[in-house]
Amino acid sequence: YLQRIHRSTLSLSRVQNSLLLLSRIGNQEYTQSAPVNLKDVIHRTVELYSETIELRNIQLQQELEATVVTMDPGLADIFITNLIKNAVKHNIHNGSITIRLSNNTLHITNSGTAPEANPEELMERYVKGKNGNMGIGLAIVHQIAELYHFQVNYTVEPGNQHHFTIVFS
Repeated sequence: YLQRIHRSTLSLSRVQNSLLLLSRIGNQEYTQSAPVNLKDVIHRTVELYSETIELRNIQLQQELEATVVTMDPGLADIFITNLIKNAVKHNIHNGSITIRLSNNTLHITNSGTAPEANPEELMERYVKGKNGNMGIGLAIVHQIAELYHFQVNYTVEPGNQHHFTIVFS
């Protein structure tokens, strides 16, 4: 019982922190914009998930150009981390992830299972998946993209290939 209570408490804490972040982004409290090289952020983030990628035997392909955008560095980390975490978490064993970064576009493709909801709905707050997961990570991605006028597109092709495309304005 104590382990269940502990897990529930941790989960609620993460949800609360995510909702607080969404509120701060919506209130435009992140005003410390600076040039951020997204290639460096992607390298750091992939390193964080490298063990999981290896354990799940996910094939990772990266084609990264140095790409500098002006945004809050903390939000840049959160933005990239949520996208890559999503590609790893919702992937399949022996799956694949491809990350392509060019001067104005980030494209992340990953194998996975069929989405639990319409891909556009998964970018909204409070959309609950079949397993009860709130999926706030993509809502955070969407809100950061709106703040910086990035265009975000999420599609799922036959064979359950998930495509996230971000165009930097």
